[in-house]
Amino acid sequence: MFVISFIIIPISFNLQAQTVQFTEKTGLIKYVLGTMGQAKCGVDMNGDGLDNITRIAEDGIHIDFQQVNGQFKHKFYPEHIDVLPEWSICAGDIDDDGINELILGGIFGVSVLRFDPENQLFTEEILPQKIFSQRSTMADINNDGQLDAFVCNDIGKSVAYRNDGTGNLIADNNLIETSPLEGNYSAIWSDFNNDEHIDLYISKCKADAKAGDPVRTNLLYINNGDNTFDEKGRIAGVDDNAQSWTSVVEDFDNDGDMDIFVVNHDQKKNFIAMMDMQFYRSDRKFRNQSIRFRWFRSDRWRF
Repeated sequence: MFVISFIIIPISFNLQAQTVQFTEKTGLIKYVLGTMGQAKCGVDMNGDGLDNITRIAEDGIHIDFQQVNGQFKHKFYPEHIDVLPEWSICAGDIDDDGINELILGGIFGVSVLRFDPENQLFTEEILPQKIFSQRSTMADINNDGQLDAFVCNDIGKSVAYRNDGTGNLIADNNLIETSPLEGNYSAIWSDFNNDEHIDLYISKCKADAKAGDPVRTNLLYINNGDNTFDEKGRIAGVDDNAQSWTSVVEDFDNDGDMDIFVVNHDQKKNFIAMMDMQFYRSDRKFRNQSIRFRWFRSDRWRF
């Protein structure tokens, strides 16, 4: 007969926050002209597992490729770009070839940049919809295993693009029906109610809209799990009516639920003349003179 004995030794850990220090390293990437005012993108553009820095100019694409030693190697791909990303750029592999495509969102429309590794060149596909794009995003909206796209429109209804399975993006608002109102500034996808279905939060802003105008009320679209979405912003308590520029979704308090950090500003005599900061967590409120922020804490929202 064998007797197995276990000895339990109590071990205690003293976890302390470490000091964080940042060092300015701009010199690692090449200084280039023509990209001022355009959105930038940090993403792996060659499939090696290292994030690169991508900048767009009218005459082509600048990419600083990260090396294994932490240095960067710059390469320029000449290509005339019609849709400059004045407001948005996002990346994702929409054709499943292992190389990320770029969606550019500008004042006059949206385009897709695709890379041909054999010929080492980019080509731009201009999508036909007329959109003042404030934010472009990618997500598998209809849960078919393919990345779709959603582009916020500042001057009308936002546009969803369905991936046809071969990497082509087809405008199809049947993917998700959102408000026809303008002022769509930012979109972010996350599973807000922990049901394993992706939901959508839209930040809204309109310069000439007064407080209380629904054109500036943020929207939360909850996925029903059957490829339909219902707007639940008021029920969830995140129907912020301030002028919202963008939002960040994270589990800030490590309780397993996703929270929303909203960046707002208030319009007074000019666009950002009067600014105020409000930071919301539970019932606590802090004020300071700065841009306005709001944090909506999730208490495991259920709908």
